[in-house]
Amino acid sequence: MGLLEKLISQKSVAIIATHDLSIGDLEKKHPNYVQNYCFEVELTQDQLIFDYKLKNGISNKLNASFLMKKMEIIN
Repeated sequence: MGLLEKLISQKSVAIIATHDLSIGDLEKKHPNYVQNYCFEVELTQDQLIFDYKLKNGISNKLNASFLMKKMEIIN
């Protein structure tokens, strides 16, 4: 988080891809410098379906557990 705060303080331009939801809170703290975008996914017949359309905000779908089960990392 420190690196991102440093980039914001220097008014840098950056694109960050992450699954860390706490990073999304930076938009609330720095609304003039940070914008959140996401790709959403649908779970259909035990498959993840992506539409690859960039949307405003933070994804509401948290699919890590589904993926770990599918890869037999967890039960």
